[in-house]
Amino acid sequence: ADYYVELEGVRGMRPIFLVQVKTKHTGYDQRTRTMRTRVTKSDVKKLCKIPLPTYVLAACNQTKKVFIKAVVKGDKRGFTSVPSHLKLNAVNLVKLHQEVADFWKAAGRSKPTTSQFV
Repeated sequence: ADYYVELEGVRGMRPIFLVQVKTKHTGYDQRTRTMRTRVTKSDVKKLCKIPLPTYVLAACNQTKKVFIKAVVKGDKRGFTSVPSHLKLNAVNLVKLHQEVADFWKAAGRSKPTTSQFV
């Protein structure tokens, strides 16, 4: 499922980003410390065409853990997992908020080329 998200708390603007959510019943792999997911090359190509920050959220229905991975300009390959350090926790939520706000404060009008969530 795709979601359009607006940030709150940014004075004078309404920064937005797009999230594609992928869920699995038992996606978290304790051995490799990754969240298994399936994001195809086609998915990545489509997300790269969107000229704003885009992310994939990989959610495990069993553990309720959620992980985030950015899709940035130049990405060409799909992926099958998201590493555990990209867990969507309080610290990473603050980083995400700042990253999206900074993109729009810089008058971003083209796809980001970097992210803390790559």
